[in-house]
Amino acid sequence: FGDSLMALAAELKEHGVEFFSIDLDKQEAHFKDFAYKEPSVLDESVPILEDILKSTRTPHSLDQDMPHYVLAGSAIFDLKLGEKWVRVPVKAGDFLKLPANMVHKFDLDPSTRTITMFNPLNSDPESVKLTEFLE
Repeated sequence: FGDSLMALAAELKEHGVEFFSIDLDKQEAHFKDFAYKEPSVLDESVPILEDILKSTRTPHSLDQDMPHYVLAGSAIFDLKLGEKWVRVPVKAGDFLKLPANMVHKFDLDPSTRTITMFNPLNSDPESVKLTEFLE
């Protein structure tokens, strides 16, 4: 992380958000305790990509912590911290864990239009109760 991302990570931590980079070569050691099965891939090959993005671009929250580990590509999370919105760009190697009930939005980075990441939604759908997501 550069200085600006370090400052962003510190601000996010004050709101219960974890944000840091991980060496992609050492990912297994970091994620052995997560029940991830297969990574999610969002790109132009997904037939319902625009429907998914329409939902994720809308502010929503989940009733459990939401960890994301980016394997490839990039995206943008907008997080509501109190009364303000903060933009968090993520790229390969980044880990972002949102606490339960944090209002946020998600979109693909327009310069790449692709992301591959591990998150709970593709691991065990029964274990994730969505407050507002893909209605």
